[in-house]
Amino acid sequence: MIKGNLVNIDYGDYVIKEKDGKEVRVHVDKKTQVVGQIKKGDRVEAKVDAKDNALLIRSLP
Repeated sequence: MIKGNLVNIDYGDYVIKEKDGKEVRVHVDKKTQVVGQIKKGDRVEAKVDAKDNALLIRSLP
């Protein structure tokens, strides 16, 4: 599970900046369950597989 701020959306990849400052790139495709309207700057949580493919991504309050 990855939590942080969505800093960039680059084609099929979402770049999430975690609390420690590390940026993680996760791949989002048609199999990804997207909960809510997610936009740059949102605080998000992403459940990913071993290859950093997002299985689920949702915005956090």
